[in-house]
Amino acid sequence: MPANRVVHSPPVTVRHCPSCEVDVQLAYDVFADSADSTADVIVLTSALNGNMMMYDDAFCTKLADSGPFRVVRYDNRDVGKSTKMDHKGKWLLAPQLLPRWMWKMKAPYTLEDMAVDCVSRLKNVLNVEKAHFAGSSMGGMIAQLVAIRHRKLVLSLTSIASTTGGRDLPSPPFSILLGYLDKPKSNSLRDRLDFKSDYDRRVCWPTAQLDAEADKFIVDDSRRQLEYSLYTGGVVRLLTAIGQCAPRDALLQSLDVPAVVVHGGLDRLVPPAHGARTAKCIRGSRHVVLPEYGHNLPGDARHWPVVEIGRAS
Repeated sequence: MPANRVVHSPPVTVRHCPSCEVDVQLAYDVFADSADSTADVIVLTSALNGNMMMYDDAFCTKLADSGPFRVVRYDNRDVGKSTKMDHKGKWLLAPQLLPRWMWKMKAPYTLEDMAVDCVSRLKNVLNVEKAHFAGSSMGGMIAQLVAIRHRKLVLSLTSIASTTGGRDLPSPPFSILLGYLDKPKSNSLRDRLDFKSDYDRRVCWPTAQLDAEADKFIVDDSRRQLEYSLYTGGVVRLLTAIGQCAPRDALLQSLDVPAVVVHGGLDRLVPPAHGARTAKCIRGSRHVVLPEYGHNLPGDARHWPVVEIGRAS
């Protein structure tokens, strides 16, 4: 039966975060068939500085229908309409832009904190005891930490365009990292849209594959996220949390959970070796390489490997 209900929730308090001394509120949506409240839950965690609209309605609806599942997309802290951490100060440089020996700065919060945010929302707000966890890029890192730290909650793990954080893995070109700190000409929606679309063209899609359909996807995806929220003030804090997170290679090797690792074969931001390492670390995982794609795999129902998410077992 097609998903016929979408519940849009305003930000709700999920927990108190001691490290940031603030109550964390997360905004989320639930896609589900209203006739089946017992369907398994799939949690979609967003990428760095991406809000939940990176998982568009068509994608979430098709994913919900494929189970049927209850599909939850949400804004991480410091993104979209969830709690902002501006009181922790504006950071000028992320550790990724400095020599590794200078990575001693203390992050205002950690990816572990963000994993607890995710779990707290499920347990304290949605009353869900178990779920399938999927995430893209930074969202994949958070999903991995949920599986590592909260194993009993995890039905499956899908890690998309992500990494173990292994220090020996290849880094992206420095120019791509600098792009996160660049700014649009103005804060108008038009300038922000042009800026984000141009960055995504350079980073997320190989030039040879950027046809008219792909370019339309980039612009539509950028517009959808920006019309939902223009906030980008947390990007350096998020980058710092990523940079300060310890490698997860050994911890992932201890996992016993159905898992799928999805990666674009032409990813420049998180090179394919990161996906290969993730798949190697998780025993029994399936490694799905999409050879013609870059970093942000398209979120619409035509291109994403929808059947992989929630079906890792």
